[in-house]
Amino acid sequence: MALHKRKASLSLSKWLELHGKTQLWLADRLGVSNATASRLVRGLSMPRAALALDVQRLTNGAVTVESMARARATTPRNRAARIQQGRALMTRGAAILAAVNEE
Repeated sequence: MALHKRKASLSLSKWLELHGKTQLWLADRLGVSNATASRLVRGLSMPRAALALDVQRLTNGAVTVESMARARATTPRNRAARIQQGRALMTRGAAILAAVNEE
């Protein structure tokens, strides 16, 4: 029985650093304010599903919705709930993508 290995995902701040990109670049590419990009990079807010998927696409999957939820989970008590929120966002995002692809 083969075990499925999940590719480790990066934090958004680490991805930006590795690719020599700035927070302003991120804000411009996502069409959001610098303040919103700052909150995303610092893990202070969980983006809406469409924005989270845009981040995942922009980074070619290196930064996942789940990793953004994990970054937002700052305390052990909140960790499980926030990861679950991220998974729920991934499910909703997949449904949005499926609907868009059908059009």
